[in-house]
Formats: sequence, structure tokens, C-alpha cells
Amino acid sequence: MYRELGGKEGITKVVDLFLAKVDNDLRINLFFEQTDHKDLRNLVIEQFCQATGGPCVYSGRSMEEAHSGMNLTDADFAAFVEDLIAALDELKVPKASQEK
Repeated sequence: MYRELGGKEGITKVVDLFLAKVDNDLRINLFFEQTDHKDLRNLVIEQFCQATGGPCVYSGRSMEEAHSGMNLTDADFAAFVEDLIAALDELKVPKASQEK
């Protein structure tokens, strides 16, 4: 999957578009108001890179630890995933690759 996305450069494009969509998503952008966006961007790139089989190592907190106490709902998570899928679709990542 890492290669299919275009390596770290391709993943960076996905993450940048994804985070722009999240920033503009009124359903969930409030969760990121106090977030260091540069740090978030770097961590999401690391996470995607590692998760897709790339050479990166995610250096952030566990997802449970990072989101503890935020009272996130299934709808919040669904909105986040919708923004990711929209970014992947816009960048023409094939559905078969998205489902890996």
C-alpha cells in the first residue's frame, strides 16, 4: 500500500488534503482547535506511513491515550473517516487500495 500511495510523498499529499478537510468539517474541527497542527500533520504522516508498510515509525501516543477524555462518539469517528475517504477519492486512490 505504501508504494501504491506514492511513498512518503504520496502519503503527505493524502494527509495534507485530509487534514484540510477535517479543518473545514464543522462536525469535528472543534476537536482540533487547541491542537498543534504542524505536530499533528507530522504524526499522521508517520502513522499512515507505518500503517501502509512504509519505513516510518509512529512516535505519537496510542490512539486510546491521545483521545482519552474527549468523549468522542461513533458519529465523530465516522465524520473523520468520511474526510479521509473523501481525500483518498479526490486523489484517485483506487477503492481496492483504500480497503487494505
